[in-house]
Amino acid sequence: MRAKVKTTTTYTSCLNIGISAATTKSGYFIPFYHNDEYPINTSDYNREHTWPNSRGGGSDRGGDEVEKDPYMVRPSLKSENSDRGNNFYGIGTNQWDPASCGFEGARGESARVILYVATKYGKSHGLTLSNNPGDAPSKKTMGTLKTLMQWNRDYPVTDIEKQINDKLEKAGFGRNPFVDHPEYAEFIWTNNGVQTAVPANIDIGGSGSGGGSGSGTGQEIPPTPQPTYEYSLVTNLNELDGQSAFIVHDEKALTSVNGNESRPWYFNAVDADISSDKKGLNVSGAQKYTFTKVSDGVFTMKTPENKYLYSYIDGTHYSIGLKATNEGINFTIEAFSDGYLIKGQTTNVYIKLGSPSFQGTSSKPSTPIYLYK
Repeated sequence: MRAKVKTTTTYTSCLNIGISAATTKSGYFIPFYHNDEYPINTSDYNREHTWPNSRGGGSDRGGDEVEKDPYMVRPSLKSENSDRGNNFYGIGTNQWDPASCGFEGARGESARVILYVATKYGKSHGLTLSNNPGDAPSKKTMGTLKTLMQWNRDYPVTDIEKQINDKLEKAGFGRNPFVDHPEYAEFIWTNNGVQTAVPANIDIGGSGSGGGSGSGTGQEIPPTPQPTYEYSLVTNLNELDGQSAFIVHDEKALTSVNGNESRPWYFNAVDADISSDKKGLNVSGAQKYTFTKVSDGVFTMKTPENKYLYSYIDGTHYSIGLKATNEGINFTIEAFSDGYLIKGQTTNVYIKLGSPSFQGTSSKPSTPIYLYK
């Protein structure tokens, strides 16, 4: 028999509950927007309204107050809590990027919290997701929806998200279903709003693993729905600065490194389904890289784990790898055929698909690399 789920606690208690749920070892925990351990000292932290108070995340709504839900109220560093204000999550005007605290995976974590709040409290508290970061706070909107959806796709669920989900469930607060199944978001929203029709075999209103209840379609939630994610071809390098994109060569996408510190040049590749006109891409299980412009045609590329791609030459080996420091990580990206070539700025080591993984090479690839975002 499933235990009854507590909807909320108290706003004051959310700080200690959140710290406890994110504790990694005695005396240390991981605050929101980070992936590093910090010593537990509650005087250094306060409560982050992931859905801002002024946008409907406060406690004056009656019933199951959003502000008393430890899934929504997260412990954060005092020095960072005021940086965001009540801005949407996103990149651009009236938006705040969770990765600005130094951990890019916080984008996915933040997205899944907001998706949870919109699902749990949308109807009862009038909270909705929006693509207009200029919305007045009185509209009770949050977003930016299309960015949250993209981040949920691009940034895998982190170990600390899973831990928090398990610990809060044990404490009686249910679960965030988007941590267990990020793909469920695709059955509720598009990039532009709520789905106009519920796909077959999905019940967005029925009871889930968190023990909530509703009046959905009565169909069963599939254990592993597999939506298709679509991405657009980058045709202008000016679009890349500050953006994340897939690196695709010969219908394979570059993803995480496979190896260890002594072999940092061996990368995985996953299937990438490129449309016949090369303008669209379907891919899942790959990793996006964040591109930062250094100068015209020169960029750095960073993984969600905050490591840079870099190129190097070791004897007769022409290689690419990952490193935490930002030295020697500049790559030139130049037009080639209908795509690009990517090579180390100082090493002239090209990135290309080997067999079966990506690798560095001294010879120019015969086919172009495509970038999709």
